[in-house]
Amino acid sequence: MSNNSVDTEKESNSLQYGTDYKKNHSKLIEELDREGFIYNASFYEEIETYILNKENEILTGYQNINEGDLTYQNYESYKRDMLNKDTKYLRAIGHHMGAIQKAQKIKKFIADNEIQKEKMKKYKQIKGLKYNDLKIKINNIQLSVIFLSIALTFLESLHNILEIDNIAFSIIPIVISGYISFVTAIGRFFKYEDNKETLVKLDEKQSFIINRLAYREVLLKRILPITRFSDQGKINNMIELDFTKDGLDEMISQTYQEYDINMSYTDKLQYKEEWIEMKKRDVQQQLSSKTLQKKEKDLKKKEIKSQEIQTEESKEIQTDQDKEIQTTENNSLEIDIESQVGKNIKDI
Repeated sequence: MSNNSVDTEKESNSLQYGTDYKKNHSKLIEELDREGFIYNASFYEEIETYILNKENEILTGYQNINEGDLTYQNYESYKRDMLNKDTKYLRAIGHHMGAIQKAQKIKKFIADNEIQKEKMKKYKQIKGLKYNDLKIKINNIQLSVIFLSIALTFLESLHNILEIDNIAFSIIPIVISGYISFVTAIGRFFKYEDNKETLVKLDEKQSFIINRLAYREVLLKRILPITRFSDQGKINNMIELDFTKDGLDEMISQTYQEYDINMSYTDKLQYKEEWIEMKKRDVQQQLSSKTLQKKEKDLKKKEIKSQEIQTEESKEIQTDQDKEIQTTENNSLEIDIESQVGKNIKDI
């Protein structure tokens, strides 16, 4: 076995062992790297540096193999076998594979977290529509009671002062008092105020959950991308322990339960349809806004281009004027010279 053949094989393969282990999951690894969850080059550098340091030792071992030994087909197969038996090399690969698993776990956690957050926002908005309707009903009852109470007081005062015996002044206060008692009883019967307070508390919980879910994402994104210097144990504890101990998942489950209790099936259908219509209008407004912004940009570009054209034209006009002035000055100078020459000739 000559050294030349070994060198040729080394050059053609160019240290591919540092990435051999990822071939079965190359698409996933590249995707995680591209999306910023892991920085693979950091781990490849560690592995390939170790291979370079180990190269001479592996090459010496290969050269000491008897030529009749057919255990290894070539230097590359020998090198692969030696590295796969090397504890430090396997530990470096395990370090990278562990980071890939953590990155995959973080990606899934963030995706699930985002789904949970958007779902909670949707429920909060749908529940908000019911709250608005309930608030309108309560406001209508309270305003009508206030207005009619003032009217009742005014009529009674007017009746006492003027001592009017008209029957209307006796019936109207009774009707007003009856209406006030009726709408007040209706409000208590349907528990408008209690339902309003319940929805307010539910809204506070949903807002808290949405903010906590967003904060989780912030904490995870701070540790990205994962490199060979990242503390994988700390990352694992953050996902497995810290986010489990905060009790947020239990609160989310309770909030969904309260939402189902306070939103009947009819309410869900009714307000979901209203929510969809609002979303459609919102999308249309966004599209209109983008179209308007695009038109404004195009208009600004046209104005800038028009100003540039005007500037160029003004420069050309100024240049032509300068040329005319120069020509006029030259002509006048020539005339002066000719007249002076003629005068000199006459003097002679």
